[in-house]
Amino acid sequence: MSTKVFVYPNPDGVDENTGIGRVVHAQYKYLPSHGIEVVSEWKQADVLALHTQEFDFPRIDVLHCHGIYWTGDIGSGVYHNWHYAINKIMASAARRAKVITVPSSWVLNVFLRNMRITPVVIGHGIDLGEWQPSAGTRLPQYVIWNKNRSADVCDPMPAWDLAKAGVEVYTTFAPPNTPHLVTLKVMGRQTHREMQSLVGRASAYLATTKETFGIGTIEALACGVPIVGYDFGGTSDIVQHGVNGWLVQPGDKNGILRGVEWAYAGGEELRSVCAESAQVFGWHNAMLKYKELYERVAQPIPNQGTYSVVITCYNYGAVVGRAIESALQQTVKPAEIIVVNDGSTDNSAEMIDKYSAKVTVCSQRNEGVAAARTRGIAHASTEMVICLDADDVLDEKYAAAMLPAFKDRGVGIAYSGLDITFANGDIGRTDWPPPFDWDNIQSQVASPPANSIHSAAMFRRSMWERAGGHRQAYAPGEDTEFWTRGLSVGFTAVRATEAPLFHYHAHDGSASRTLKYAAINDWLPWMNTRRFPFGSPTEKGNSLVKSYSAPFVTVIVPVGDGHYEYIASAIESVLAQTLDEWEIVLVDDSKHGMPPELLRPYPFVRVIRSGGVGAGGARNAGLREAKGILSLFLDADDYLLPQALQIMVHNYAYTGMYVYSDWLSEDADGIRTAAYATPYTQRVWRNDGLHAVTVLVETKRAIELGGFDDKMAGWEEGDFFTKFAIAGFCGFHVNQPLFVYRTSTGKRRNTALASSDKLLRYLDERYGAYVTGDSKMGSCCGGNGDAVIEAKKRIGEITMAIIDIEDGFARMEFIGPQVGGMTFFGAQARKYRGGNNAEERYQKVHKDDVEKLVMSSYWRVVPREAVVADNQHLPEVARATIPLTPAGGIVAPKHNPPSLMGDDVFIDDADAKARKAKYDDITDIENDTSTPSGKRKAGRPRKDKNYPA
Repeated sequence: MSTKVFVYPNPDGVDENTGIGRVVHAQYKYLPSHGIEVVSEWKQADVLALHTQEFDFPRIDVLHCHGIYWTGDIGSGVYHNWHYAINKIMASAARRAKVITVPSSWVLNVFLRNMRITPVVIGHGIDLGEWQPSAGTRLPQYVIWNKNRSADVCDPMPAWDLAKAGVEVYTTFAPPNTPHLVTLKVMGRQTHREMQSLVGRASAYLATTKETFGIGTIEALACGVPIVGYDFGGTSDIVQHGVNGWLVQPGDKNGILRGVEWAYAGGEELRSVCAESAQVFGWHNAMLKYKELYERVAQPIPNQGTYSVVITCYNYGAVVGRAIESALQQTVKPAEIIVVNDGSTDNSAEMIDKYSAKVTVCSQRNEGVAAARTRGIAHASTEMVICLDADDVLDEKYAAAMLPAFKDRGVGIAYSGLDITFANGDIGRTDWPPPFDWDNIQSQVASPPANSIHSAAMFRRSMWERAGGHRQAYAPGEDTEFWTRGLSVGFTAVRATEAPLFHYHAHDGSASRTLKYAAINDWLPWMNTRRFPFGSPTEKGNSLVKSYSAPFVTVIVPVGDGHYEYIASAIESVLAQTLDEWEIVLVDDSKHGMPPELLRPYPFVRVIRSGGVGAGGARNAGLREAKGILSLFLDADDYLLPQALQIMVHNYAYTGMYVYSDWLSEDADGIRTAAYATPYTQRVWRNDGLHAVTVLVETKRAIELGGFDDKMAGWEEGDFFTKFAIAGFCGFHVNQPLFVYRTSTGKRRNTALASSDKLLRYLDERYGAYVTGDSKMGSCCGGNGDAVIEAKKRIGEITMAIIDIEDGFARMEFIGPQVGGMTFFGAQARKYRGGNNAEERYQKVHKDDVEKLVMSSYWRVVPREAVVADNQHLPEVARATIPLTPAGGIVAPKHNPPSLMGDDVFIDDADAKARKAKYDDITDIENDTSTPSGKRKAGRPRKDKNYPA
């Protein structure tokens, strides 16, 4: 039986000449021949596939996202309220969809980063039969630019620039108020057949428009026409530089010219390669992907509508039976009841054991309520979970009242009212918790943390998987922090009933009375800025949505064996940064590969394998993969303080030097002490380094200088920064701690000390002439000019338009009343955008146009001395916040577990080697797990009694 799919809008409701329209029309045309029945009534459908939004339908199974307005990307445009409103509609649909599709990786990143989900990338297609290479020689040679408008992102100026350089260009439009050029053929809008002919005879296709996909681009490739364009948007997914096209950075006119020369010289061989590369973009391949997707989505969800109750117990032997009974007596029975004995020293184990035939029992050493909940939830296999403290009770109707709320797939949490049972037996009612309110309660900064959800709320296990588990550092507010963080990744909450169906028991020994609350906003920066992640349930404000397609800083995290348990805290510390223009490249340098489940909450992290080359080689591998102009090295067992990147980038922007800082040393018991770097001196590093390896450097420069010496057994960072000193790229010391260094986890320092004599001889042989003064180091100089300019843009100290004002230009400020941008024209086709917004307030204006703009009464000249002062002034740098909790509230193990077999033991027996590999990654030993059936569930590995001592 074929899968029935309802696709909306239908072909009658959308123009076929739009990007959405092409997909919709193609789906109705081709899906039936691929075994999918497209139905006209949604009630008949197995799958509701909706394009761009949920409309008024009761559910959305597949959301086909065709793009988002990047309101947070610098230089992406000026946005108005309706742009923000559309993004909110898209976010609401994304929360409720089972699966999301996007046309390119450019649109993918926001879902990876903000919602922690991985959409399916399905590019658009074309009818390959309609786009075929033209026969014969293509003379005269010309470039074609054929967008259907000349507004917003569709700017024909690059076509005009090419024509001005002497290249023959056919274009649908010319930029307004530009001189006529004999090399620019303005053809206007063309019929479909006419455009096929024009594209087919072209020698190059100009792709300089930032699009979510680029249908015109694949039409040109199908005709054997090489692409010349900008390396951004959907073009980056379609074009392989130097193979079927030539891609350069946006605005690189000379690069575009070189690309045209390359395309013209390619001949028939290049045209054949281009045509072949387009074959994967036929509608047939796209429909196969849709078919597989729809058939998968139509399958029933395992354990849909089921729930588990996880009961955590620490020394509540007197009352734990009461909590278990309340779970057993639910009118809608739980699929599982999991009781976690968190190292109790009273009779809890005995009391829990009475229910061993009805519940799953997990016993562990005492690690705290967050670890106990995580243990229990990890064992749960249901769609929903309730966490119940052993001293509290659920009303028998509790689950029955919560479950209906989850018919809305956007709901991540449902809860009820509660009453309080006091130690003397009295029962009191309270108005808390109120109806759910993200903007005014849940996301507000307060002490204790603001909260509208009680601890026994029912929640989706998928929310726990996406956001990560409870964090012990926030106890007794660990549930509040989890609710807030969990909802931020794409869920909302609802008070299903105000009836008191949760019975909270108050007593002197409860955690809420004996423990101090910790702030939860230190590691959740959007709580302070109110710029919530895309997908969060905000109803107020205009969220700044970023594509994250052009990270400014690459955080390189090398991971070796024994450091897996620290990865999450390192990643969470990057997520907490007040400057969010970053990417994370995690370099797995372990022997057997990192367990993939560790990164389940972090799908945005790019992982590469380096093959056990050591820390220096792993950092080099990260540098080669980095997209950021700047790179920062962060060892997996360390973590950044929340404002580290902002402060480092700020100082780089105004010094041009690599940036390093002081730090905090943290011992195995979590005790921190201040540690200080040395003020910078340009010299050879021997065994007397100036600072730690956690620094901010220019990526390109680090690669050009050869990176880290991966042959050294230690001190490779000294060699690395010595090369920087010799080249004249000096360091700048930020006199405050910006990261935390764990002193008990690293082994490389001891390795280096053991080889210190050999390492010193090696360094003296390499750099002895600089130590004696026989060779001179380069003079300290600033960084790459373009990188410094970009840094200033990113930290918001300057606008997009102006950095340095050279002779022949003036800096002008728009002083008109309009918020949205207006276009003003000068001589020689020069144009300026002005508006009362951060991106268009200032412009660099040619001297011949100054008088005209001043006469318009919309502009004024900014005095040159003010421009110079503005660009030379170093504003006061913010002081870093030092949270009391570790990164993300993740408490690392207090002590490293003993090695089951030392690395220095030589093993010649193959079976012994296999056993050693099996136990190399063990970080904890499970005490016990039992289930009603007697079958042991997968959990932490139990120590093998037969393992050799």
